[in-house]
Amino acid sequence: IIKNEQLCSLHQAIQSIHFPKTQQDLEKAKERISFDEIFFMQLGVIRQKKVWQSNTASKYQMDQSQLEKEINHLPFHLTSSQKKALAEIQADLRSGKQMNRLLQGDVGAGKTVIARFAMEIVMRCGKQAAFLAPTAILAQQHFTTISSMLFNDKVLSENEIALLIGDIPEKQKEDIRQGLASGMIKLVIGTHA
Repeated sequence: IIKNEQLCSLHQAIQSIHFPKTQQDLEKAKERISFDEIFFMQLGVIRQKKVWQSNTASKYQMDQSQLEKEINHLPFHLTSSQKKALAEIQADLRSGKQMNRLLQGDVGAGKTVIARFAMEIVMRCGKQAAFLAPTAILAQQHFTTISSMLFNDKVLSENEIALLIGDIPEKQKEDIRQGLASGMIKLVIGTHA
């Protein structure tokens, strides 16, 4: 890489960064040192990713016909992008590897409904899920939307979902924490804080 990119040696870069003979020597030294910094940072990221990917996770899968029934019950049709995202998430959840996925889209693009199905798959396998929003107002909106979807499809009952935001009184927060610890609460929706 050093040869192909025509970078100077590290020894030369260190010498030139302190005692450059020309402006060009200084620029070449900066380029080499900058390259090394970015190169080793990328190596660290790759190593960290390999370690992370080697971790195992539980496998989560629900009856596909049940999922299709609930999708068909929606008051709208999923877009091809939503179907693709859901299929990729399902594959991740079945894989036994930790999932690291960013669900991206414009406001109103249907990210919440895809997240809802991902959480449902996990909850139907006997585990708990958390849905985090950046603000309390958004968390409350998601709580209302997701609760409605999950209640209509009889996935959860009212005592199995909780809203956990800063405005909740401390006694109620403690009850929510106990419900989570005992497994009674299957889904918590709250803020990142």
